[in-house]
Amino acid sequence: MIKKEIRDKIDKHKEQKTKYQEIEKQLKETGEKQVSTSDPESRHLIIRGMITEVAYNVQSTTIYQ
Repeated sequence: MIKKEIRDKIDKHKEQKTKYQEIEKQLKETGEKQVSTSDPESRHLIIRGMITEVAYNVQSTTIYQ
């Protein structure tokens, strides 16, 4: 039973390694410095001083008539 648990953990780590290698490949191909695995439009941004969040960098304009 213990051998199966260890083998399962090894398999899980191999899957995670493959996932991270794919992300690394994507970063190298696109030239981006970061990628969000939950939402491709979000980025890790500095909010205030040393406070950071994964958020959106929204730019908007207002048209007055």
